[in-house]
Amino acid sequence: MLQWLAQWKPVDSEVAIVNVTSEYAMMAVQGPEAVGIVDSPCDIDASAVRSFTTVQAIIGSSQAWLARTGYTGEDGFEIVVTSDSVVGLWRALVDVGCVPCGLGARDVLRLEAGLLLHGNDMDTNHNPYEAGLDRFVKPDRKGYVAGPALTRIRDESLSRKLVGFVVTGRGIPRQDYAIMGAADSIGAVTSGGHLPNLQTSIGLGYVGIEHAEAGTVI
Repeated sequence: MLQWLAQWKPVDSEVAIVNVTSEYAMMAVQGPEAVGIVDSPCDIDASAVRSFTTVQAIIGSSQAWLARTGYTGEDGFEIVVTSDSVVGLWRALVDVGCVPCGLGARDVLRLEAGLLLHGNDMDTNHNPYEAGLDRFVKPDRKGYVAGPALTRIRDESLSRKLVGFVVTGRGIPRQDYAIMGAADSIGAVTSGGHLPNLQTSIGLGYVGIEHAEAGTVI
């Protein structure tokens, strides 16, 4: 990402690009009770923060960036604080009812919601039209770096498409597993997992466009 930004920064620009990744930490509070939990130690009304917006706030004793975003399909917040204050914030949130969980829980929820994971379901080998993300790109926008490439892709016929599927019977689909048609491989799994509440497994994967119709058995 830093290399990409540096590549497109104008030579005469006064903009400085500084990597401060190690100086900050982020945690997410997600779920139907997220607003109340975050609001309790927060100095602002958490419910007033609109979806996909970011505000500054004091949470516990920490200065934070509070974003009404998340990657679970649930309501919630992502909170960015300095790395030296993240432990205190973690404890403050646990004290008001947060239940710690890891990426496995997040992955189950985002799969149920059909949310794509970068590096798995979307990467430089797949374009937004194949991934069903075309509503997020505007190739005709003036000065858009990716505009010419996206215009060309948009105007061509798609050869493959990302689909979601449910597994019947036992088994958990994993990344890079082959997706089979009647006899031949027709694509590959990009993400998959077991849903404990439903006692079934689901996945995402790219298949040839002729196999992408809803209801197709693979």
